[in-house]
Amino acid sequence: MTRLGRTVIPVVLAVGLGAAIGSASSDVDSPGADWKVHRNDAAGIEVSYPVDWSAVVAVDPKTSDVARSPAVLGEGELHRVVFIEGSEAFWPGRYEIRVLANPDTLDLDAYYSQFDLSDLWNGTASDSTLAGREAKTWVRWTHESLEREYLLVISQGAVHLLHDEHNSNDPAFGEHKDVYQRITSTLRILPTVNTEGDLKAVPHN
Repeated sequence: MTRLGRTVIPVVLAVGLGAAIGSASSDVDSPGADWKVHRNDAAGIEVSYPVDWSAVVAVDPKTSDVARSPAVLGEGELHRVVFIEGSEAFWPGRYEIRVLANPDTLDLDAYYSQFDLSDLWNGTASDSTLAGREAKTWVRWTHESLEREYLLVISQGAVHLLHDEHNSNDPAFGEHKDVYQRITSTLRILPTVNTEGDLKAVPHN
């Protein structure tokens, strides 16, 4: 799989599970009126995001009308959702969550080692805790900003989160960073769904 040339994780998708993960998302108001909850039982994640942001869920190109879809799953992705601030924002905030296949059931260190780590800002990742689980976090240098990433391994695969760590082009970055931190803090890993017979590795053409 590739993400802008940054990862070299094996190219696989789960038959049946991939389609379910791409389409089984739900978004509902949370008890706090200013936030919504995005939940995908098959992907095994739940997270909250601001009510005035949009949740763009990528679809499986083998089961959906790609021409009508705003985003399409990439190789090895089981689920991808991007939360984007409303169009009225001068520089919209953006937060991305991906659930990735892990056909070899690699542990966190082994999975992390498959990422291209050549552009890390401080040269290494830090051990962390996210959603009550062991995680890795690191910062990359991109062409216009610093980007914070998190990685944790769950039974469904691996969860990869991305948001700006610093962006001098964003006049509201302080506010956005507070939102990013809050989104991260709301991540929940859901109980495992029954996927027996669905985990056959196939190429994603």
